[in-house]
Amino acid sequence: MPTVPLIQLPKSRSAEEFEIMCADVLTMMYNISFAQYGRQGQKQNGIDLIDSSTQP
Repeated sequence: MPTVPLIQLPKSRSAEEFEIMCADVLTMMYNISFAQYGRQGQKQNGIDLIDSSTQP
């Protein structure tokens, strides 16, 4: 299994796909479930991902 610095992730087709991919990677790295925060067009104050246990 390659080490983390050797892993190459595919280029995403959209910002949403990139956020989903980042959430998956963070979930695996930290063993905490991450999720997208809000939807496109909503005011998010720069927040894209959050610990999904903090969502209402």
